[in-house]
Amino acid sequence: MHSNGDRASDQALRVYRRLFEENTDQLGVGVSHTIGHVYYWGQTFRDYVLGLPRALRIDPVAENVHYGATYSFHSDSPVTEVDPLLWVDTAMARTLFQEPNHVPGKD
Repeated sequence: MHSNGDRASDQALRVYRRLFEENTDQLGVGVSHTIGHVYYWGQTFRDYVLGLPRALRIDPVAENVHYGATYSFHSDSPVTEVDPLLWVDTAMARTLFQEPNHVPGKD
């Protein structure tokens, strides 16, 4: 199942819970992040679409690590190139293509 965004993800998990009538932790559900959203479009999300607080929540990989969730990264090739090391770097540093020396939320 694919979902994108807070509400869609909540809805997907509600459906899983109803279908399987058990805790989603036991379902083996994982998260796959299109981390290029942060790298390529983070500035646009921050400045024009979501604002800083919500933009900081795009692809919250640190939460996956904190809660021990299964996660992975993917690209929407050919929209974004296949570059696994760039995605790992982006997930860790949260750098933006348009502002390579600026980390959102560290102002």
